[in-house]
Amino acid sequence: MPYYPSAYGGLYQAGNQQIVISKPDAFVPLCLKNKLPSLGVKANGENGLVVQDSGDYELNYHVLISASDAVTVSVCVRKNGSPIYASLGTRSLAACRSPYPFEGGLSASIIVALQAGDILDLAATVSGTLPPYLDLSVLGNATLTLKKL
Repeated sequence: MPYYPSAYGGLYQAGNQQIVISKPDAFVPLCLKNKLPSLGVKANGENGLVVQDSGDYELNYHVLISASDAVTVSVCVRKNGSPIYASLGTRSLAACRSPYPFEGGLSASIIVALQAGDILDLAATVSGTLPPYLDLSVLGNATLTLKKL
């Protein structure tokens, strides 16, 4: 028997974007300007989703990040400004053979209980010491989706 979720939605960014981190371990929201089809979920500006129905949800994200220096980057979904630690992904960006000197992909899929009115966003940070003149960017596509189970 097919499954039809009663609420779903998402946002994505289809182009590169600069991430400005002014201090380590402080999460900065990523810009997700484009809306995906939705039902029972609304966009909250250019970087968040507002849950309209309480319940258990599956959250998914994917992001490809590049840096001008070797750094440790973390990405997570935040609920009402606080990290959902089950969604936290951390990656040490090291040298590779692409046009971008340091890059890595981060993604997660989790199940979480949400309440009506909760605001979700996708955020990134750098751990440890910030290199001087760090150029940190999302490459190409970042997505955040959710569906009610």
